[in-house]
Amino acid sequence: MRPPSKRSFFWFSEKTIYVETAGQTTRLSLSSRAQILAFICAIGVVFWISFSGLMLFSKGIGAPSIPASPINNAINTSETEVFAEELNAITQQSLSVKSQLSAALVEMRQMQNAEITASEQQEQLQYKLALALNELQALKRQHAGERNASAEGSIAPNALSVPPRPEQASPIDKVSQALSQTAKAKLETEQNLAAALSARDALELEILLIEQKYEQLFRQIEEALTISVKPLDKVLRASGLNSDSLLNTVRQGYSGRGGPAFGLETNLADLSAEEARALGILNSVAKLDHYRIAINKLPFAPPVTAAHRFTSGFGPRWGRMHRGIDLAAPKGTPILATADGVVTFAGTFSSYGKLVKIKHDFGYETRYGHLSKIRVKKGQRVSRGEAIGGMGNTGRSTGTHLHYELRYKGKALNPMNYIKAAKDVF
Repeated sequence: MRPPSKRSFFWFSEKTIYVETAGQTTRLSLSSRAQILAFICAIGVVFWISFSGLMLFSKGIGAPSIPASPINNAINTSETEVFAEELNAITQQSLSVKSQLSAALVEMRQMQNAEITASEQQEQLQYKLALALNELQALKRQHAGERNASAEGSIAPNALSVPPRPEQASPIDKVSQALSQTAKAKLETEQNLAAALSARDALELEILLIEQKYEQLFRQIEEALTISVKPLDKVLRASGLNSDSLLNTVRQGYSGRGGPAFGLETNLADLSAEEARALGILNSVAKLDHYRIAINKLPFAPPVTAAHRFTSGFGPRWGRMHRGIDLAAPKGTPILATADGVVTFAGTFSSYGKLVKIKHDFGYETRYGHLSKIRVKKGQRVSRGEAIGGMGNTGRSTGTHLHYELRYKGKALNPMNYIKAAKDVF
C-alpha cells in the first residue's frame, strides 16, 4: 500500500472534539488513519448503493417490451424482491459498519478518559507523597535541632524535592516508585539521626573525660602550691617577720607587667567557676614567686655548709654583747653569701680582721669576719650561696673561725633564728 500523500494528511489531519455533557467536558481525538478508514468505508457504501441502483435501472430500461403476463409479472416480482432483499442487506451492512465505527469511537473515548483520569490521579498521589516526605524531613530536622545534634548527616533538600512527573509510566509503576523513594528517604533519615546521636554521645563522653582530667590537674596544682607556700610562710613567721608586709613590699618592687594582654582588667563577676578557679591558681603561683623572691633576698641560708662547729652564740659574753655567732672549721673553708646582695665593704676592719659586708634588700646587712682570704670586691653583686672568702684567724681571734652577723636597719639580730627557720628549705 502506498503511503498517504501530504495532501491527504492536510484534509485528514488529527482532530480533537470536545463534548460537554452534564457539566463535564470530554475530549475525543481522531487520528488521520481513523478518518481515512471511515471515509473509505463511507465511499464503499455509497458506491455499492449507487451500483446496485444503476443495475436495477439498467435492467428496467434495457428489457424488451413484451406484453405483461402472469409469468413475467411473477418473475419481475421475484427479481424485485431479490433486489430489495439485497438492498436491505447492503443497508444493514452499512448500518452495522456505522455502528461498529461508533462503538470503536466510544471505546476509544472511554480509554482516553480512563487514561487521563488515572494519570491525573497518579500525579496527585505522587505530589501528595512528596509533600508528606518533605514535612517528615522538616520534623526530623526540628527534632535533631532540639537535641543539639550535628547537622552534618542531614539529608540534602534535593533528595526530597517533588519528583518529576513521568509521561510514560503506568499507575502501578508510579506508585511503586513513589513508595520506594519514601522508604529510602526514611531509612536514610533514620541512619543519619542514629549517626548524629552516636556522635553527640561520644562528644559528651570526651568532654566529661576532659573535665575530669582538668579537675584532677587543678587539684594537684592547688595541693602543690599549698604545700610549697606553707613552709615559706612558716620561715618568715619563725624569723619574726611580718609575711604580709614583706610580700606587699615584694609586689611593689616586682610588679612589672607587659605583653599583648597588658592593661586588660578582669572582672570576677564575668568569670565562670572554672575561670575563677584558674585565676586563683595563677594568684597562688604569683604568691609563691613572691615568697621565692623574699627568701632569696633575705639572709636565711647558712654561711658555712661544710662540716663545722658552733662555738659561740648571739648575746652577752664575757661582760660584753656578742652581736653575732661563731662557726669553727679548718682554715680556708668556703664562706658563702647568705642572700642576694651587693658588697659594700671588702678589706681589713679593726678587730674583725679581714671583713666582708653585704647589703641586702629590705634593709638587711650581713657581716663575715676573721677571713683568711677575700674573694669579692666592693660594689660586686653576689648571689645566695656564692663563695665570698675563706675561713681564717685574722683580727682579734683565738682560733680559726667565722664571725657572722645579721643586722636590720643597723640593729643586730640573732642569725640563728633565720638559719633555723630556713633549715628545711635550704
